[in-house]
Amino acid sequence: MTVPAVLPRTSREVRLAAVPEGLGGRLRSGETQFPVTRIAGIERAPQALQDLTGGRLFGTVVVELTERA
Repeated sequence: MTVPAVLPRTSREVRLAAVPEGLGGRLRSGETQFPVTRIAGIERAPQALQDLTGGRLFGTVVVELTERA
């Protein structure tokens, strides 16, 4: 008979496993919100990326595409 080894989870692993559930609840309740920045126009996308990677923007950055007339 072979019994596979089972390693106990560390307290860090247990805490990390609980994060998604707790975070989801806080997001649904509105207790936690992620910042969203909207940038109009594809031509501004390069600057938006520089601002995001440079730390001037954080969270979600949405580059809105506009229709040309």
